Amino acid sequence: MNQDIKSIRSLLKENNLAEAGNEIEKLRPNLGSLPIFQGFEAIYLSKTDILDQAIALMAEVLERMPHDWSVYYNLAYWLRLKGHFRAAEQGILKSIRISPMNPVAYFLYAQVLSNQERHAEATMALFKSIELDNLFYPAYVSLSTYLALDNRPDLAVQLYQTALDTDPENAFFKQGLSQAKGL
Repeated sequence: MNQDIKSIRSLLKENNLAEAGNEIEKLRPNLGSLPIFQGFEAIYLSKTDILDQAIALMAEVLERMPHDWSVYYNLAYWLRLKGHFRAAEQGILKSIRISPMNPVAYFLYAQVLSNQERHAEATMALFKSIELDNLFYPAYVSLSTYLALDNRPDLAVQLYQTALDTDPENAFFKQGLSQAKGL
């Protein structure tokens, strides 16, 4: 069983959707009632753009795994894609409560806040994401964009300069600093 679940996970991670779909169909009779299997099936459905079914299936998983941050995270991600921003916000906040040291969750939280035009709060969520993982590049890009939109390119420069102080040879931070200085 564990090897089968690992196989599906690996196929989904590699975006080998055809093979993942075949594995899911093959294993459903034996593993279909397991919440972990259903979770990966929901991820498969989301990757094949069947979001409504993915959301419904993951909601079932949530009933059986209410303390798993990734269930809330995935639901929040998909709800955001569907434009259900308040529901997505509630889901990602539950994910953060369960796993408060997850920089990716704060990044999604910032996106959900931004979708609701709550840019100041989104900026703070991005700062938290970077605080938790100072090499989480997507947060830097989004944060420097927010700072530029807020007419604070000086803070974007400072952000990348601080990052370069911790990793002086990092090409991503060098490029970001150069772009921030050009704002």
